Amino acid sequence: SYDSKDLFTKALQHKSVNKEYNNERLEFLGDAILNFLTAEQVYLENKINKEGELSKKREKIVERKHLNLIGKKLISSKKIRTKLKRIPNSIYGNTLEALIGAIYLEKGLKETKSFVKKHIFSSGLTTKKEKKDYKGELQKKAQKEKKQIRYKLLKEEGPDHKKSFLVSVLLNEKEKGKGKGKTKKEAQKRAAAEALKRVF
Repeated sequence: SYDSKDLFTKALQHKSVNKEYNNERLEFLGDAILNFLTAEQVYLENKINKEGELSKKREKIVERKHLNLIGKKLISSKKIRTKLKRIPNSIYGNTLEALIGAIYLEKGLKETKSFVKKHIFSSGLTTKKEKKDYKGELQKKAQKEKKQIRYKLLKEEGPDHKKSFLVSVLLNEKEKGKGKGKTKKEAQKRAAAEALKRVF
């Protein structure tokens, strides 16, 4: 049988402290459990049939960046035992997975499920929708009002490897926004964002 105190102590111990006694095995277990619970939750919440779409949704939740943020929010750096001078973000995510492994072994699947649902599924920290589609939004709104949209390249500067573009967006041939970016696409997006603010 597992001594619970021992399990949670282990979950917070980084391998820099002890090569034999650390949280790596628990992290391995927690990672698998988190993937399983997330897959189940995504399956239940989404009626999509495409496996690829479901995978994308799951990936967004279990991606390292997201787990590192949650770990940092839930686990105080004082509690993590490590010999590193600075705790890199990845250690928070790994420790979080180790804790999930410990909760599972100690308290069972039901408890683990409610922990994952509360702290990871509903974290509010997942990266926002792939970046807002300003151009698409502007297109929709302009169509509604029967306005024509046109993007115009105003300026292109800099050497090939470090170009910058200045673009304006015209609605019915009137300039409504400008944007600068490293690519034409990025500049158009910023121009569209400004036009949305100003016009709609």
